[in-house]
Amino acid sequence: MGKYVWPCPSYSRISSGYGNRTCPFHGKEFHDGVDLAAASGAPILAFGPGTVTKSVGTAGTATISASTTAAV
Repeated sequence: MGKYVWPCPSYSRISSGYGNRTCPFHGKEFHDGVDLAAASGAPILAFGPGTVTKSVGTAGTATISASTTAAV
Protein backbone atom coordinates (compact mmCIF):
# COMPACT_ATOMS: atom_id res chain seq x y z
CA MET A 1 0.00 0.00 0.00
CA GLY A 2 1.33 3.45 -0.89
CA LYS A 3 1.42 6.68 1.05
CA TYR A 4 -1.83 8.68 1.02
CA VAL A 5 -2.06 12.43 1.56
CA TRP A 6 -4.89 14.72 2.70
CA PRO A 7 -6.11 16.31 -0.56
CA CYS A 8 -6.35 19.87 0.76
CA PRO A 9 -3.36 20.46 3.07
CA SER A 10 -4.29 24.01 4.17
CA TYR A 11 -7.83 23.05 5.26
CA SER A 12 -9.26 20.18 7.31
CA ARG A 13 -13.04 20.76 7.58
CA ILE A 14 -15.28 18.10 6.03
CA SER A 15 -18.45 19.97 5.04
CA SER A 16 -20.40 16.84 4.02
CA GLY A 17 -19.35 13.27 4.67
CA TYR A 18 -19.93 9.99 2.85
CA GLY A 19 -23.30 8.30 3.40
CA ASN A 20 -26.92 9.27 3.99
CA ARG A 21 -27.60 13.00 4.32
CA THR A 22 -30.24 15.65 3.82
CA CYS A 23 -29.28 17.61 0.71
CA PRO A 24 -30.50 21.23 0.50
CA PHE A 25 -31.39 20.65 -3.18
CA HIS A 26 -32.65 17.05 -3.34
CA GLY A 27 -33.83 16.16 0.18
CA LYS A 28 -32.72 12.83 1.62
CA GLU A 29 -30.07 11.10 -0.49
CA PHE A 30 -26.98 8.92 -0.37
CA HIS A 31 -23.85 11.06 -0.83
CA ASP A 32 -21.14 8.96 -2.46
CA GLY A 33 -18.31 11.42 -1.91
CA VAL A 34 -16.74 13.64 0.72
CA ASP A 35 -16.99 17.45 0.49
CA LEU A 36 -14.13 19.56 1.84
CA ALA A 37 -14.46 23.25 2.70
CA ALA A 38 -11.58 25.42 1.45
CA ALA A 39 -10.94 28.89 0.11
CA SER A 40 -11.13 29.59 -3.59
CA GLY A 41 -7.78 28.87 -5.23
CA ALA A 42 -6.59 26.50 -2.49
CA PRO A 43 -4.29 23.78 -3.82
CA ILE A 44 -5.86 20.32 -4.13
CA LEU A 45 -3.66 17.21 -4.16
CA ALA A 46 -4.40 13.72 -5.44
CA PHE A 47 -4.62 11.24 -2.55
CA GLY A 48 -3.01 8.53 -4.67
CA PRO A 49 -2.29 7.57 -8.28
CA GLY A 50 -5.23 8.06 -10.61
CA THR A 51 -6.93 10.21 -13.22
CA VAL A 52 -9.17 13.27 -12.90
CA THR A 53 -12.40 12.29 -14.67
CA LYS A 54 -14.39 15.49 -14.19
CA SER A 55 -13.83 19.00 -12.83
CA VAL A 56 -16.79 21.39 -12.57
CA GLY A 57 -16.96 24.79 -10.90
CA THR A 58 -20.04 26.86 -10.10
CA ALA A 59 -20.63 29.93 -7.94
CA GLY A 60 -19.13 29.08 -4.57
CA THR A 61 -18.51 25.37 -5.22
CA ALA A 62 -16.32 23.06 -7.27
CA THR A 63 -16.63 19.35 -7.95
CA ILE A 64 -13.64 17.22 -8.83
CA SER A 65 -14.21 13.55 -9.59
CA ALA A 66 -11.33 11.13 -9.93
CA SER A 67 -10.72 7.47 -10.47
CA THR A 68 -7.80 5.80 -8.73
CA THR A 69 -5.61 2.87 -9.54
CA ALA A 70 -4.55 2.51 -5.92
CA ALA A 71 -5.95 -0.17 -3.62
CA VAL A 72 -7.83 1.80 -0.99
